Amino acid sequence: MRVTKDNRIGPPTPNPLVPVRPLPPRPIVKHMAFDGTMRYYFLDGAAPATSSRSPDSHTVWREFLTAPNANAAVAKDLGPDWKLLTNPTSFNRPPPYPALPLPVLPPESTCRCAFMLQLLSPRPARADVRQGAHAELWLLSFETAIADLADLGAPGGLAYDVTFNKFGLRVCFLGIAQNLPSYARRFCRRLVRHAGRMEGSAGPTLLSTEVLDLAVTRARRLSQASKPRRRQIIRELVGAEPSDAGSEGSNFLQSCGGAVCLAQGDLLPGEAAGLTAELREIFQGYISEYHGDDGPHPLASLRPPVFPDLEEIVYRPMWKPRGASPCSIAGGALISDPCGRVRR
Repeated sequence: MRVTKDNRIGPPTPNPLVPVRPLPPRPIVKHMAFDGTMRYYFLDGAAPATSSRSPDSHTVWREFLTAPNANAAVAKDLGPDWKLLTNPTSFNRPPPYPALPLPVLPPESTCRCAFMLQLLSPRPARADVRQGAHAELWLLSFETAIADLADLGAPGGLAYDVTFNKFGLRVCFLGIAQNLPSYARRFCRRLVRHAGRMEGSAGPTLLSTEVLDLAVTRARRLSQASKPRRRQIIRELVGAEPSDAGSEGSNFLQSCGGAVCLAQGDLLPGEAAGLTAELREIFQGYISEYHGDDGPHPLASLRPPVFPDLEEIVYRPMWKPRGASPCSIAGGALISDPCGRVRR
């Protein structure tokens, strides 16, 4: 419930990330064409003029993907600097190519989906101790700042994971098709704004004790680093200012030259392509650009990014919050059986 300005109890404020009317999952079928290509279909209520009918039923199916073979993900280039990969198989059937490890689900179609965004930058691989420490503080302070968004999305089965790797920054989202795009847009908008907020701040206001303690604890657990290096990292962490972490965050975003995205589960290709285009627009003012005679252009048009192999970026996510589940959505378990507790 919420309290109005005149101290009266009013109706509750709806959560925009919890769908009021859950939609059933879109089952996916696989078919091999005469030329050896794999064709994937999803159940759709489209007009017969743009669809094809199954020979053994009156169900309307629409073809949405054609893969070169059964052992390759379907790729779509969105310009010289962004690439979208689509996983056309459901969670209960592991794909023959690398994919994100996801929670165990029942052996039937489900409304859950996942989306991965890998920002490509050479800066993490070349960072020194000072830059690495400031980047860690920037990321940990961001996770603290979006605690309200994480709490807002948990009742809708939404979770996230964000980590640095040698290719840049990987962001993963877990949810359902009705709320995952909105959650991802909110998350990425706050990500690009957070660096500017910290860069323009003064004093230790944004570097809370919780952030510093967590960063120091992680530094002490770096088993691959020597003791002198761990002590050096801790000194950089303790002596850092919010502006240092914000500057490193801004420098990282400006060093990004592209991104690769991966969509899995109940996320149709059109929905995945639309979300990728929206995220690209969010990062457009922060991705590296060069200014030519006819205006700004992506840096990738001069030096195309080197896209990593899918196996190298689909390591296991640590979902936050851990308790996020679509079981909390009213009616969700009756539609898609996300917990496997409803007998069919």
